[in-house]
Amino acid sequence: MSPANMSGMDRLVERFLSYIAIDTSSDPASDRIPSTAGQLTLGKKLLEELSRLGVRAQMDKNGIVYGHLPANSRKSGLPAIGFVAHMDTPPGLNSRGIRPRFIKNYDGSPIILHEKNQLILAPEQDPFLPGLIGHDLITTDGTTILGADDKAGIAELVTMLDILVHNPGFAHGPVYTAFSVDEEIGRGMACFDPELFPCDFAYTVDIDGNDISCLDYETFCGGWTEVNVLGRPMHPGTGAGILRNACTMAMELHCSLPLRLDPYYSREYEGIIHLAAFTGRPEHAHMRYRVCSFEENVLWEQMHQIERAAKALNTAYGFPAFSVSMRQSSSNIKTCVMRDPRCLEYAKRAMAAAGLLVKHRPIRGGTDGIPLAERGIPAPNLNNGSYHALSFQEMVSVTQMKQCVEIFLKIVSADAPLSPTFLMIR
Repeated sequence: MSPANMSGMDRLVERFLSYIAIDTSSDPASDRIPSTAGQLTLGKKLLEELSRLGVRAQMDKNGIVYGHLPANSRKSGLPAIGFVAHMDTPPGLNSRGIRPRFIKNYDGSPIILHEKNQLILAPEQDPFLPGLIGHDLITTDGTTILGADDKAGIAELVTMLDILVHNPGFAHGPVYTAFSVDEEIGRGMACFDPELFPCDFAYTVDIDGNDISCLDYETFCGGWTEVNVLGRPMHPGTGAGILRNACTMAMELHCSLPLRLDPYYSREYEGIIHLAAFTGRPEHAHMRYRVCSFEENVLWEQMHQIERAAKALNTAYGFPAFSVSMRQSSSNIKTCVMRDPRCLEYAKRAMAAAGLLVKHRPIRGGTDGIPLAERGIPAPNLNNGSYHALSFQEMVSVTQMKQCVEIFLKIVSADAPLSPTFLMIR
């Protein structure tokens, strides 16, 4: 029996709709983990659902929900495989009162989400749409996000567990799941307990670049550079030759940085220097830069560029107006992934068997796979079938959600043979 036809797949959409009905937006201003009560509400719902299925499940004090399905195969040496999806949705974007719209057998025409606000999905601006002709889609009504990032991933993983539980003839090794919190604000995985997730390797299931065919295992090395600027205040009417405005001094530093690294221009494997925050008065200004590159040495070189620019301006102004501090906050998961490339081969085999032409491209950001890699668990990313995250144009293909469930089942299957050598995905 094909996994796609197994009992449990019919509840996939029902699960997804029940999850997006709960507002789980995270809050960067909160000092709690999870940062919002809605994540705990969804976590408790998931805990109850997994327990009813017969999955060994528990929620830790930080709201992370862990699931474990022991192996039912007699084969020895099967790897323990994990999957991670996050419960929170982005802060600052309306996720209350989501009213999903359903499109059966999409015909390729423009999709009007909200006529008054001129929110439209159209093949001319959304090149992935022609590839979804014939799919069943779920979109927003143009006034909220959909929450498919990452509740589509959660629904798919719970459905996978449902199918495995109710089809004992489907042989598999140890399977672990984790539903994390506060991913959108980069906090929840700091409290992740690897003892409750003892996997040989894992996968984050999240949106990445609007392409279900992508198997991605490269993330930014990230860092922060803080710049403080001390001005020399004076009454502007009598400040000739004396007044130094910290705000205009800060602008001078910013304008000296390479424009090619501005996020507006940077793409593919190019790094970024992004002015993430700026506060200032004539007497003092502060700039916070998010700096990223795929290579650690290049990351530090980019941060040192800011430092050199500051030193040059100190010399030009004749006093130590600028002070700079730098720190690295994350590393590229590729190093960890390549220590055990089975995670790539298992996924590549499963995706190809599901009819996908497997592609790879860099993730220009981070995933929950970064803190997993820091704990020694390789965790490349698999797409969840959703599109246009962080926007009111967010949508998901139900057809691809089902395909994702099939891929996950093929990954954990004890009966799918592996090739004797690992073929690098390029």
